Amino acid sequence: MSDLVLGATNAEEPFKSGERIAFSGDQYTVVKNHGNTGTVVEFPSGDGPLAFRWSFEGEECRRVIDGAASELQRLRGALEAILARTNGTSFGMGQAVAKLATDALDGVPEQRSSEGRRYKTSAEIVAVCNKLARMYYASQGYEVEEGYRFDRAHHPHERGMWNQAALAFEFIEGTDVENALCELEDEEDERG
Repeated sequence: MSDLVLGATNAEEPFKSGERIAFSGDQYTVVKNHGNTGTVVEFPSGDGPLAFRWSFEGEECRRVIDGAASELQRLRGALEAILARTNGTSFGMGQAVAKLATDALDGVPEQRSSEGRRYKTSAEIVAVCNKLARMYYASQGYEVEEGYRFDRAHHPHERGMWNQAALAFEFIEGTDVENALCELEDEEDERG
């Protein structure tokens, strides 16, 4: 269970039908919540139903968080930690933006030009910038599917996330994102 990300207890946020919970190393799916007790089935087998207490002998059942929610929780935690260290100042927000941008760049293969400068393909630059925009969007409590293209968005809020991401990327990487986007569109047009 060590690789599971555990969230709130029932007391903190009532469990809903269909949610996965963990208790004492085992996982269950909530069928019905009756307040302090409920009905569950074993996960993943579906064996049951079982009558269940959300708290037993001082141990609490906890919500199991999926990958996307886990990333959002990690992001919020990072933002809160940065803001706490900087007393919520605007300088602190700048640091938070820089942290998000740096996190978005993790995992992108680093290449260097003959002068030793980092560079990426146009497609990688646009993908990373979209990832950063998605992280900004998630930090505000919104979600979009993986692979959503903020650079093609029409909604002003989503366009704003793209613009923020492009500015942060350009500031940190020294790369012109809009130029990379134009190059990528040209490449896509050539392929047909």
